[in-house]
Amino acid sequence: EYRRQRQMCIRDRIIIMSVSDDGSLVVDARLVGIGIGGLAVWKKMPFTLVVLTAMLSTAVIRLIV
Repeated sequence: EYRRQRQMCIRDRIIIMSVSDDGSLVVDARLVGIGIGGLAVWKKMPFTLVVLTAMLSTAVIRLIV
């Protein structure tokens, strides 16, 4: 139980750090990367693929916008 709570705390902290900037909510390419990375985790992809997929999707969105 403790391990699961710790994982949830770390996950929440990562999400908050990724979508906020100086205490305000920021909606940009990082949010897309988190979403795609979350889908990759849900599909139980290897960690390396999760990170690469999130990075690639963020880079593509930044390139387009």
